[in-house]
Amino acid sequence: MKNLNSNNTQYNLKNSNSNILALCLIFILATKTIYSQSINQGYHLGAGVGTHLSGNSHGAIYDLSLSLYDGKNHFSIGPSIQKRKEKVCGGTLRYTRILTGQENFSSNEAVLDPTNDCQRIQLFSFVNAQYLKGAGLSYKAIKLEEAASKQNDFQTDYSKYELSTVELFVGFGINTKINKKLVWSSSIGFGTYYHLNYINGLYNERMAPVLMLGTALRLNYFKR
Repeated sequence: MKNLNSNNTQYNLKNSNSNILALCLIFILATKTIYSQSINQGYHLGAGVGTHLSGNSHGAIYDLSLSLYDGKNHFSIGPSIQKRKEKVCGGTLRYTRILTGQENFSSNEAVLDPTNDCQRIQLFSFVNAQYLKGAGLSYKAIKLEEAASKQNDFQTDYSKYELSTVELFVGFGINTKINKKLVWSSSIGFGTYYHLNYINGLYNERMAPVLMLGTALRLNYFKR
């Protein structure tokens, strides 16, 4: 029985390492693709900060990002910070497509007309992929696990549990322009998560469909 558990543990570790390597390669290739597009298509460098919440049992996640934007397509990549632990525990890759027109980078459009909703409001769709490594359970998830395990003969400290998780979402949202470059973004996504190193016996499922809510403040580009 011990040999079987040991083999399963080794198998899970190998799978986890393989998944981590695959995700790293995806990030590298995506970054290279974005960089190539920035040279060939005139993308502009920007940055952002935001937060999002989903049903993956890790709680709120803070997002920092660098981005490339051409007025229609917006690519961003950056670290993910778990609110509970207040440390970097993963990364996020995101692609956004502006649905309501093409933004004009011309200096003649430097001042927004506050009465023009077409300039001030943007509708968009997006795809978002995230990887978290060794992230803890949220306070709410810990309480839920404790309540679900009250019938057990032994007590478990769920605050020490750490899970590595992959998430994928698609969704839509609204950009509200504060000025030409600064945007406040609100989004809703539908997708799924998967715990790579799932611990048997948890009330939370290894994989499940979830809803994601997010908000962010972005500087679409630093200069024209």
